[in-house]
Amino acid sequence: MKIYDNRFMKKKIICVSFLFCLCACSGNGPATTPSGSITPTPSPSVSPTPTPTPSPTVTEKVDSPLLFTEFNVGKYVQNRALEIYNSGIADISLTDYAIDIYRNFKEEVAYHIPLEGTIKGKGTYIITYKDANDEIKSKSDLISDSFMNDGTVPMTLTYKNHIIDTFGTIGYVYDYARQKHLVKKKEYLTSEVTFNENCWIRYCIDTYETLGNVDSIDEETLLNGPKLTSYDLTRPFVREEDNMGGGGLIQVGYNYNIDGDTTSFNYGYSLSDYDIYGSNNTRYYGINTPEIAHSSGETSDPYGDEAKLFTTSRLNKAKKYYIQSIEGYSVRETYSRMLGYVWVSEKDNPSISNYYLLNFEIMKNGFARPAFLDFTDDFEKNMTYQGIYLIEFLYQANLYAIKNKLNIYSNN
Repeated sequence: MKIYDNRFMKKKIICVSFLFCLCACSGNGPATTPSGSITPTPSPSVSPTPTPTPSPTVTEKVDSPLLFTEFNVGKYVQNRALEIYNSGIADISLTDYAIDIYRNFKEEVAYHIPLEGTIKGKGTYIITYKDANDEIKSKSDLISDSFMNDGTVPMTLTYKNHIIDTFGTIGYVYDYARQKHLVKKKEYLTSEVTFNENCWIRYCIDTYETLGNVDSIDEETLLNGPKLTSYDLTRPFVREEDNMGGGGLIQVGYNYNIDGDTTSFNYGYSLSDYDIYGSNNTRYYGINTPEIAHSSGETSDPYGDEAKLFTTSRLNKAKKYYIQSIEGYSVRETYSRMLGYVWVSEKDNPSISNYYLLNFEIMKNGFARPAFLDFTDDFEKNMTYQGIYLIEFLYQANLYAIKNKLNIYSNN
């Protein structure tokens, strides 16, 4: 389906990173590494800018239970932190361990950060930038003026100049982690010399509860999709002060389906209560299904008809329907269609937890691609579930469809 929202037309698709590494996550796994007994300092130390070192190599495999588990870059990029986790049970001396950062498409190390102290078994070690805010630095084990990674360049964890874990791909500059809060999924707590974005989840930026706490949402919960909460019932559908979406719900009836990502719903008199007039056709936020033929002589795009059939089938099975607006964003797009999240339930008298997000299911089953999911937009932080953006659930659903070669991705 073509997208006519002003924002959708003007922005690039930035949710798809420079590289999709779609194989299953793998790593070296827990193993023994040299350990020692360096007494940790009682407060974070500040590392000076070091002398450049030769680029590390992967010619010799080095097993280690240490790995990256969180990379947190705030809206103000100086607020950044990196978490390392010891998946083994033994304490490990960080002598001979370092973080190497690469910049400007080069394969030579630009910044080298030697680590110091000891990381406890099943413990974490946090590196922060010297100009980060006090809340972040209060969690630090090491404060460094060489932590020059705003989320756009790769970095590695090394032991004796051999790479044991990687974030990003050396030689590339990309936008995958800029102004994002990435936490590794608990199922994939192993190191990897080839970066795999399937192993990571985006949490809300400028939040720090997960730093030092290796306990992210599990993949099964993530792929079950988000849920409505009692809080959603208290939110206004439209904000009075500016007539923008309030993130609340409005119950609607189902008229008919138009294509894979647009449906005609019956809003009754609800919209006039908000001084909203125009079409009842509703565009599913955050997804884009293939085009269908709308007149004789036209040909549907591959999987366009199948996407419509899938959405129609789910709507026909459903008995209750909610539209949720996006707080801080318009409830209509350019061509006057309503725009929002579509929640449905197949129960006659559902509780709020019985609804599922149809946008998510369409994406997860491989009938849609992401439609301009911009994690840097301020309003997206208003739409979350369990500390995770709703658009991140859509993004993860898309990764699942790609990985499993479903429908529009069947030839990948």
